[in-house]
Amino acid sequence: MVPKYITSILTLKPGDIIATGTPSGISEVKNGDVMEVVIEGIGRLRNRVKVKIVFRILASYKKPPHG
Repeated sequence: MVPKYITSILTLKPGDIIATGTPSGISEVKNGDVMEVVIEGIGRLRNRVKVKIVFRILASYKKPPHG
């Protein structure tokens, strides 16, 4: 439903990412969990979560100075 709605407003191009957040009531994502996206008529994308990658990204993030 989300890609259909988005493409009614704009054109998605190769490499575009749709970030939707997490609905309330969803459990925490843990190392080893499998994230899966299915787009009818296109296919299925399945990835296993690796927590250490997330920690590296968060550790390198620096807050912008208040100004």
